[in-house]
Amino acid sequence: MQSCPVGSSQISEGVPLGCTAGIGETRPADQADDVVDVLAEPDLRRHVPVDEPSPGAGFRAGFLINVTNPKAGIFAISFLPQFVPAHAAGPLPLLLLVLVWMLTDTVWYTALALALTRVGRWLRTATVRRRLEKTSGGLFVAFGVAMAVES
Repeated sequence: MQSCPVGSSQISEGVPLGCTAGIGETRPADQADDVVDVLAEPDLRRHVPVDEPSPGAGFRAGFLINVTNPKAGIFAISFLPQFVPAHAAGPLPLLLLVLVWMLTDTVWYTALALALTRVGRWLRTATVRRRLEKTSGGLFVAFGVAMAVES
């Protein structure tokens, strides 16, 4: 399968742009002219607020979204009754199913949030950020070279 034809102006603009962006990404952050790492500068750290959410902020936001989401209620009303025996009296069996569902979701999403918090901290370390920037920069350069070779 061949790729779509690209105009020569797009290629002539894309090759240098991709290579320049890629080379810029592979440079260490301390050599970049226009990048200031605010967290690394002790004088700037106290003047810039860090947007670190509180530990319960995600839980509160998720809870509010689920409570106000009509699709979750409609799903519960249409899905859960099929698991309630026909001879069951009152809404208690259905409420028990809802409670089990809520407990399962709470445990699952709490574990997921805790795991992703650790992954997020790891991804924000300087070593990982440098490696990701160098990798993405190398990909930009490779795409620029591939585009130049194809044209």
